[in-house]
Amino acid sequence: MKRTCFALVALLAFLPMLQVVPAAAEYPDHEINLLVGFAPGGSTDTTFRALASSASKLLRQPIVVNNRPGAGGSLALAVAAKAKPDGYTLVNFNISAPIGNVIKATDPFNVLTDFTPVCNLTSFPNVLVVPANSRFKTLGDLVQEAKKRPGAVTGTTSGVGTSGHFSLELFKRVAGVDVTHVPEKGSGPSVTALLGGHVDSGNINSVDVVQHIKAGTLRALAVTSPERMPDLPAVPTIREAGYPDAVIISWIGLAAPAGVPEPIIKKLADTFAAVLQQKDVQAKLKDIGFSATYMAPANFRGFIKSEYDRYKKLAADANIKE
Repeated sequence: MKRTCFALVALLAFLPMLQVVPAAAEYPDHEINLLVGFAPGGSTDTTFRALASSASKLLRQPIVVNNRPGAGGSLALAVAAKAKPDGYTLVNFNISAPIGNVIKATDPFNVLTDFTPVCNLTSFPNVLVVPANSRFKTLGDLVQEAKKRPGAVTGTTSGVGTSGHFSLELFKRVAGVDVTHVPEKGSGPSVTALLGGHVDSGNINSVDVVQHIKAGTLRALAVTSPERMPDLPAVPTIREAGYPDAVIISWIGLAAPAGVPEPIIKKLADTFAAVLQQKDVQAKLKDIGFSATYMAPANFRGFIKSEYDRYKKLAADANIKE
């Protein structure tokens, strides 16, 4: 009898230990909601649908893409920041997250404290372009003109506070030139303004101008990446053009609400790392114009902090705010 009671007491003492087994052992056991802060059909949406489809197969649970466009991705981030930290709500987390946070006084979240970075996934540069018939044959030509006639040279971007805008402001400071910013409401209108000869230059995401450059309707003066783009091998980098401190890269990653257990974050990060190794996924990214640039959780967290600090300083120097 005593032996039976002892065994029962031992079992009862052991039961609480069973409750602390890491949730990742069973995760996921139902569908995952992936919030994308941009409209269906765009490059970000297309990317995440391709990645989610492959990741669903590896995790053996569906990942449902839920578009929450608006405010440069901030609406989706605001929803994700308040979600339960159980790994079943994820959000696309790209360069617009730290940029938006430093220029908007109304963001209801902090990108450094309200999210758990999962991993970076892809990246792409901006391209400094001019109309095909432009008098500027090289970046040096544009700089020379801008120094000779401060404010006379115009440069379009897809809007105030975009990566293109920050790229332009960074270049202006590094090169010591005054280029008049002409913001548009998206890359489409910026490209239209360039094609029509209404502006002298533009800092546009490579995704939106590569085909125009290949077709000869726009001329690329430089890419803002550290290395040349495989799709534009003849176009020099901004570093090669003499401005190494003007390098800027747009990136797209994945995050979860703050507080998600580390084993779940690791499982998600490992899953998406495996997805990015798949040749069909790499081909889809290449078709869109992106490069697979995986970054593990700890490295991604440090990268986000460095990006935040960089853009906070640039926003203050250039008086960029909304």
